[in-house]
Amino acid sequence: MSSGRANASIRLLAVAVGLGIAAAGASAQRITPVTRSPAILTGVAIDSLDGGYLAGASISISGTQLIAKTDSDGLFRIEGIPAGTHVVEIRHPLLDSLAVVITTSPKAFSNGDSAFVIVGIPSPATLVRQTCSAEDQARGEAFIVGSVTDADTDKPSIGAFVTIAWVDYDIGPKSIK
Repeated sequence: MSSGRANASIRLLAVAVGLGIAAAGASAQRITPVTRSPAILTGVAIDSLDGGYLAGASISISGTQLIAKTDSDGLFRIEGIPAGTHVVEIRHPLLDSLAVVITTSPKAFSNGDSAFVIVGIPSPATLVRQTCSAEDQARGEAFIVGSVTDADTDKPSIGAFVTIAWVDYDIGPKSIK
């Protein structure tokens, strides 16, 4: 073997040994998987009945204990939402009096997600459409919602009969009719 060829063989052997050492070192390294944090939901709640923001609403994530209160601007933030499909639920004393529960469509959350939603109390027209039949809607554009409970037990009064009466007034600059 010539000395030029021997040097080339030694260099190749040295490179191969070097690669083997590097490969052995790489296999000995611990690979740490990247973990992504749970999802975050931020948003704003709107009061479509009175206009403006819905302050003091409770915003929660179905299937969890996660809950946030909206601030005076209707803003909220919920952290730690586990991966999966969840519904955003909105509760507020105004909704209780209307006997309305607000929920969003199911949303799939993945770890690391960050989402923004706008939620709100439905407008009066939407409440009428969702509550009244077409026949009832043809009679007028208003409706009354409520419940009747037994004063002693605070349970619903089944078969209760309710009568409602009111008077409309027209208030002019110098008269009331």
